[in-house]
Amino acid sequence: MTPHITFIEGGNALSDFRARQFLPQLQAIHERIVGISARHVHLVATDAEPDAAGRERLAAL
Repeated sequence: MTPHITFIEGGNALSDFRARQFLPQLQAIHERIVGISARHVHLVATDAEPDAAGRERLAAL
């Protein structure tokens, strides 16, 4: 059986401080970079696609 993968978007992976810290380093690589952001993504493997209530429970974790 092939597992079903559910993608759940999480919160910010970079604080404002870290984003400001990394931006000059990235701009040194390419001058057209004007900003940086990153988000956590959670992957959940289940035997079947979760129903709406199941997705809500997973997102609440």
